[in-house]
Amino acid sequence: MAPPASSGGARGGSGGGGFCSPANNTPGAAGNNNNAGWRRWWRHAVVAVAVVAVGAVAMHHWSRRGLVLLHLSEGERARLAAATQYSDCAGLDSSRGLYCVGVAVPHILDALLAELPRGAGAGNRCLAADFVRQWAGELRATPMRASARHALRQRDVVDWDVLQPFAVCPGERRLGYVGDGGKWTCLTLAGGLSAASSRGGECAAFSFGVRTDSSFEDALATHPALRCRVDEFDPSPDLTPPLPAVPDRVTFHPWGLRANDGPFSLLGASVPGFTLATLLQRVGRTHLQVLKVDIESSEWEVLWALLAAPGPLPFDQLLMELHFMDDVLDPWPVARLVAGMLAKGFVPFHKELNAYSPTSVTEVSFVSLPWLASVEPACAAPPAA
Repeated sequence: MAPPASSGGARGGSGGGGFCSPANNTPGAAGNNNNAGWRRWWRHAVVAVAVVAVGAVAMHHWSRRGLVLLHLSEGERARLAAATQYSDCAGLDSSRGLYCVGVAVPHILDALLAELPRGAGAGNRCLAADFVRQWAGELRATPMRASARHALRQRDVVDWDVLQPFAVCPGERRLGYVGDGGKWTCLTLAGGLSAASSRGGECAAFSFGVRTDSSFEDALATHPALRCRVDEFDPSPDLTPPLPAVPDRVTFHPWGLRANDGPFSLLGASVPGFTLATLLQRVGRTHLQVLKVDIESSEWEVLWALLAAPGPLPFDQLLMELHFMDDVLDPWPVARLVAGMLAKGFVPFHKELNAYSPTSVTEVSFVSLPWLASVEPACAAPPAA
């Protein structure tokens, strides 16, 4: 922007309103008009700089939020539109992965329902199948973001929105301490029995990440309708093992849960780590009724390994804390987790914010839909008229 022309410029003329009109063509008036011109120029300059600054701040803000519309080429759209399985969405970036999950989930759901016994699949009163399809459709149509945002301070889609309960457990109950440490657990209405009773065996549970609070584990062991045998795991080198309420039913192990067998570093020390399959062998179990995982953000690598492995998951319920460190809370891992668990026959039935870290930690509980359909009569579809 150039400064105004000096007095005597070509804008003067009879009756004109220029800087130097004949009515004001005196040295004093010319000086005043020149000063007014400079003031006007500076006002325009300040406004222009302010507009540019506000625009830059806004662009920086929206770029940090990463809110972008997903634009797909015809080839990409055709490829993603053919997704029917969880594995079809592997290796994609956040936006394309979310779109792919939105396409694949209805197919995954149909395959799961087709495997359930008559009356337990289509029409199952504990599963919100229509909501699952709506959830998938919204993933396909929602603007996505691929970078950092603060979980509870954004107005677009966040991981909290993507993580939605798809089913109701009629006998759900929160076991353990009322704050951090307790977990929502799926018990049946018929006496609150665990899956073990339907199989003629005893309840078995693994709990990873105990520290000094074993209230959940003690509740599993002492609940009169459960009486679970619980194996607690925590490799923290500074930890004094908690004293269980029922020593003959709760056993502590200083081992960590990992995606691969082998020692790892924790708090400056090398500690033992094993896969879930290895730990089941070491303890002498083949199947668990309850698996609790609270391992401070290491759960993600374990989850991806479990979902990538062939065959069914060796438990009926997964109760866990999902950790999102440094406020990098992308909804893609959550959508990927939900789709992967659905492909294994599991649906989320409860979620809640963590009492101590509500913006970066979410509590979620998954239950096996085939198990729930087999042991909970309240979930069965009503008989055909």
